[in-house]
Amino acid sequence: MASRLFAFLDELIQVVVMEPVIKSELESELAPTLLALIRPRNMEILSALATSPMSTRQLSKLLGLKESNVSARLQELVKYGFVKDEGWRRVNERNVKLYSLGVSGLSLDFLPQGYKLRLRKPSKRPTLETTFYYEDFESPTIDFEFIGRQRELESLAEKRSTLIWGIAGIGKTTLVAKLAQSVHTPIFWHRIRETDSFIFLINKIAVYLSKFARANLAALLEEGERNPEVLGELAIQELAHLKALVVFDDYHLLADSELKKFIAKFVRRHKAIVISRVKPVELLGYGVVELELSGFSKRDAKSFIESRLHRRVSEEDIKTISEKTENHPLALELLCQATLKSGELPEGVLVASESFVSELSLTLSQEELQLLSALSVFREAVPVDAIKWVVTTRLPIRRILQNLEKRGIVKRRGGLYGAHSLIREALYNKMGSPEQHSRAASYYRKLADTRSTLEALYHYAEAGDSEGVLDTIKCCWDSATEQGFSEVLSKLIDTLLRQPLSSEAEMWCLYARRTYSHTPQPTSTNRSPFSTARWKYHFQSETTISTHDASSSPHLS
Repeated sequence: MASRLFAFLDELIQVVVMEPVIKSELESELAPTLLALIRPRNMEILSALATSPMSTRQLSKLLGLKESNVSARLQELVKYGFVKDEGWRRVNERNVKLYSLGVSGLSLDFLPQGYKLRLRKPSKRPTLETTFYYEDFESPTIDFEFIGRQRELESLAEKRSTLIWGIAGIGKTTLVAKLAQSVHTPIFWHRIRETDSFIFLINKIAVYLSKFARANLAALLEEGERNPEVLGELAIQELAHLKALVVFDDYHLLADSELKKFIAKFVRRHKAIVISRVKPVELLGYGVVELELSGFSKRDAKSFIESRLHRRVSEEDIKTISEKTENHPLALELLCQATLKSGELPEGVLVASESFVSELSLTLSQEELQLLSALSVFREAVPVDAIKWVVTTRLPIRRILQNLEKRGIVKRRGGLYGAHSLIREALYNKMGSPEQHSRAASYYRKLADTRSTLEALYHYAEAGDSEGVLDTIKCCWDSATEQGFSEVLSKLIDTLLRQPLSSEAEMWCLYARRTYSHTPQPTSTNRSPFSTARWKYHFQSETTISTHDASSSPHLS
């Protein structure tokens, strides 16, 4: 019976797990660990431990494996929390080390926009739950007329690494996306978040490479390798052999020191484009080209304005506009839209954005304003589900988003929606509230992976919820350490300490900061890519497998 079960499991793994890694657009940071976990032999060990704690020798005899083989597997399972080391015990007048089951089950939820992985402890409280979204390797799409920047495009087309930096809205990402349309090689585009870690990016690269049948990096991770030098070197070699155009966007948000070292090494060894709002001097030298992006030339500004206003503009008007905006592309866009609506020329970028929002409010329905208010609370592009958590009334969210996208008010990338930072800031100043931050925090806590929990911490602080801050720090303390986010959490705590907190929350923040300042960078767990049903495996005395539709599952969020 057991042999038939694990033969079926082996086939299930090949069909359900391996193919999406190579063929789908999904990505994840837990792929190597999940693949290692669901090997039939590992499943046998976990199922055996579901009956009672056992020693290495007992498992060896029960499963017919060498003790050294069982020991190596146990160490890997202990490392990721699936098995618990119970220590040395006295059994039958002998001292033996016992191991027990650390999880009660593993479940995968396949969502329209991605997937969710959950590991459960016997207490039924999730020890790890992580959600990831697909279509995040690709460059942003350009669905409007691209104006000018020919000199910059020619510079980017050269074979050297380039650092592009400039203020928000100047067109850095759009420029590189335009270049990406013309290249004939694979593109690996990574938009950096404050909570990114080295191991997260390495796992993302491993999944990306697997799409091209290059599995060396994934195999190395599956074997348990965590040395940054070894992993980083192989990642660079594999992407170089693939001749991929590599883009690191929003570099200014990066907090992880090991990841900074990797990117610095990468740009010196293989062509890459780094996009940042500030000038990261640590990346310069060794042939890396610096490109500070400024406003349009007067000629390009004239073409841009005329394309938006659909009429010719006098040189005198161009001169006036240039003086007020310094030909900043987003400012020109906002000024054009404000001019079309009011007929008056606003003063400067911020006034233009506020004027645009004020004028925009007059043309929007109450439902559209509610949705934009919810969207402005988030620091990043988010899926529809996130917006649902913040909106307080029932709205046809997808239809509203489509209408706003057509009008250029909302931008979509894959399954994620957001507004530009300048527009978002004006929207937030006009409509944001602590209650919305509280709802956003609840959304991120629902996801339960460490990166989302750190984002929840930010929103609890913005909501003035000291209890939420305290509870979140306690909740993510261990996982942040185990998964390589201690440095990110430490910097976030530094920010929290500059805000009003309850005495208990402040005490925990101070204690956490002191602890993390003396904690070495830990290893991280990994994730896995999939797409449209739900698969469960429970480690019980009688092993059961069930498959059912994700949409009908009471466990789906």
